[in-house]
Amino acid sequence: MGRIARLELENFKSYGGAHVIGPFHRFTAVIGPNGSGKSNLMDAISFVLGVHSRQLRSNQLRDLIHKAPTDSEATTTNRSAFVTLVYELAVDETPPSKSLAAQKPLNHLREVKFTRIISEKGVGSYRIDDLDVSSESYQKQLKEIGILVKARNFLVFQGDVESVASKSPAELTKLFEQISMSDELKNEYERLLEEKNAAEENTIFAYKRKKGLVAEKRLVREQKEEAEQFRQKLEEVNNLRVEHYLWQLFQVEDDIKQRGEIVRQYQEAALTCSQKEDSVAQVYHEKKKELNACLREVKANRERIQDLQNEMDSIQPQVIQLREQTRYSEKKMVEAETTEKTMKRRLEGKSTEIEGIKNDLQSLEKAKAELDASQSRHARHGGQEGALVLEGSRLEEYHRIKEGVQIKTNLLRNELDSILRQQNADKNKVETLTQEHQENIKMIEMLTDDLKQASDRISSMQRVIAETERDIAEAENNLQNADEENRNQADKKDKLSKQLDRVSNKLRDLRDDKRQSQAEAKRAEILETLKRLYPGVHGRLVDLCKPIQRKYNMAVTVATGKHMDSIVVTDYRTGQDCIQYLRDSRAGSAQFIPLDKIRVKPIHERFRGLGNNIKMVVDVIECDAEIEPALHYAVGDTVVCDSIDVARDLCFRQNEKVKAVTLDGMVVSKNGSMTGGKTQNDLRRAGRWDEKEVEALQQEKDDLIDTIRAMERHGASYGKLQTLRTQLEGMKNRLSHAKADLSITETKRPKIQARIDDAKKRVAKVIEPELRKFEAAVSSRKDKITELNEKIHDAEDEMFADFSEAIGVESIRVYEEKVLKRHHEAMEMRRKITEHEAKLRAQV
Repeated sequence: MGRIARLELENFKSYGGAHVIGPFHRFTAVIGPNGSGKSNLMDAISFVLGVHSRQLRSNQLRDLIHKAPTDSEATTTNRSAFVTLVYELAVDETPPSKSLAAQKPLNHLREVKFTRIISEKGVGSYRIDDLDVSSESYQKQLKEIGILVKARNFLVFQGDVESVASKSPAELTKLFEQISMSDELKNEYERLLEEKNAAEENTIFAYKRKKGLVAEKRLVREQKEEAEQFRQKLEEVNNLRVEHYLWQLFQVEDDIKQRGEIVRQYQEAALTCSQKEDSVAQVYHEKKKELNACLREVKANRERIQDLQNEMDSIQPQVIQLREQTRYSEKKMVEAETTEKTMKRRLEGKSTEIEGIKNDLQSLEKAKAELDASQSRHARHGGQEGALVLEGSRLEEYHRIKEGVQIKTNLLRNELDSILRQQNADKNKVETLTQEHQENIKMIEMLTDDLKQASDRISSMQRVIAETERDIAEAENNLQNADEENRNQADKKDKLSKQLDRVSNKLRDLRDDKRQSQAEAKRAEILETLKRLYPGVHGRLVDLCKPIQRKYNMAVTVATGKHMDSIVVTDYRTGQDCIQYLRDSRAGSAQFIPLDKIRVKPIHERFRGLGNNIKMVVDVIECDAEIEPALHYAVGDTVVCDSIDVARDLCFRQNEKVKAVTLDGMVVSKNGSMTGGKTQNDLRRAGRWDEKEVEALQQEKDDLIDTIRAMERHGASYGKLQTLRTQLEGMKNRLSHAKADLSITETKRPKIQARIDDAKKRVAKVIEPELRKFEAAVSSRKDKITELNEKIHDAEDEMFADFSEAIGVESIRVYEEKVLKRHHEAMEMRRKITEHEAKLRAQV
């Protein structure tokens, strides 16, 4: 084997200008950094050896011409490129072409130059030793030195080793055939193989035809003997038939007599039945009248039920509106109950206060009674104090001196009375202001509580308004969706109803009175079990494929024959597992078609062009591509003809070696024998092609009915729309009431705040200053009152000195304090008790 001596490049990719790379040795490594041109060198070798430009990281040959950064477009356009590979022949290697070698000098017979050129226009050309050659000649010369361009066996690119290692056996075989060039003989091999198969078929056909003719000759001889026996038997039959007819005539005559009597009896019975029929007919007419009356009553009841239903539907919105009003009233009742509880708590507080006042009244009554009892006890048991009671002249003297004291202290007493009146007035004012202060404080507390309740109610109403607005938006959205859903459901229901009608009509056309036997049901159950246990089980051939038209059912049934019920499996191992399962479970037997083991002969394409009324059986059956090998295995190259005449013409006149079946189930075999006739079993088996379609249509019909019923149960009806509209109206009414309540409460809250401010302002600026002023005045008068009392007492002591000594008291005031003062105190206490009682009763 020779080697690459050197490369000569000009303007190829990154190699601008002319370059000579080499010499190369038996083992040469090209190294360098990234971008130094290693890949471009490999591309140059591939390019000169005829590799297409798409495999050289470019779209067209022009892209392989060198482009310098400073070149203009015009300069690049006018530039060409070429790569020359100088191949050095081995010692025992001859030049690739004798004609080319004859034109070379002797000293250059050991080198061959392969050149590939790219012109300025981007057109490629080939040269061998500077002589222009065609691409085919170029590749042929490369093939002579062992380089196959199509197989790419001369360079190992990145990833090629991994690609070859991952190839399947079939792909490796194809690669080896390309490298060894045996694939070029494929067409010749297939042609010769086809001729061989045709010769074998002709031989077999001739042999079978010979056997058929011999059998036919023997059959004719037997038929001749049978014909002679038939003529003899025919004469015997004619004689027996004459005798039989005479006997029949005798029997008929005797039978006429017997049947005449029977006819008379039947006529009498018929007359009796006719009489009974009249009575039964009368009863029938009466019952029919009763039935019509009942039907009218049923119709009237249905109409009344419909009227009641319509009436119920009409009042349904009112019911929903009343329900919304009830819900709103219940909410108002809850609010009223809350207010009632608050008022009850206040009432309980007031009741406690009233109970306290009543207890105080009882205490006052008790105090008044004790005061009266105390005065009575003092009157009866006075003791020393009773001795002080003045009588007669002593009393008159006391009054005379007292008048003198009054006159002497008149000015002082007037001044004291004036001051006491003012003091009492100021004290009353202090009490009034104190009470008013307390009342204002209580009022401020109550108004503050009312203000808090108003603020809470405003917050509550705002929350209710926000929630109601959200509910209204959601309800409007739901109403819109329900309305749209109602329209969509109506359209969808109409489409489904039309589809259901089409399916029902088609199902009615396909359905017949098929009854699945118990054995077939058991086989179907076993098949489902195998599918569940072994994923490689596809199913029965009859279930996996289907004739394209019903008229081919009988023909396909006859063509598939025993394979019609064969079970298709993925591989041979799955079939063995299924057979073992059938044996272990004693579930019977079955025939299996393993897709990985069957060998299918190629179909003769010329059979597809025999005529419009002749078709390949595989062409009138539709199935998945995965199942096609099993179908080809079952039917082979069998053809289906429209009639037996067409089949005979095909097999006998045209002398085609093919198995033909007709639409009505007749068969013309390859050996020329014919079979025909349809049994009930054949009709039943032919009808099984429709079972899968019938089951699918029945399932589709059931699904459509379930879908329509589900839509009728759950769809958005008119009543639902009315309910949503009524609920929306109730929400809008509740929103308007809430907004009105909010407006009233917001108007009320500033007034309450104003009253609180007024009360606080009055307490701070009026009541408290006045109260402090009168309390200060009352406190300032106490010293003056004490001074005036002392002066009056001095005057009394001076004028009552002799009198006091006479009655044995230290001072007249002792008398007045012990007797008169107690009397006055009792009177004063009685007065205060009475006044306090009157105030308490007024409060109650």
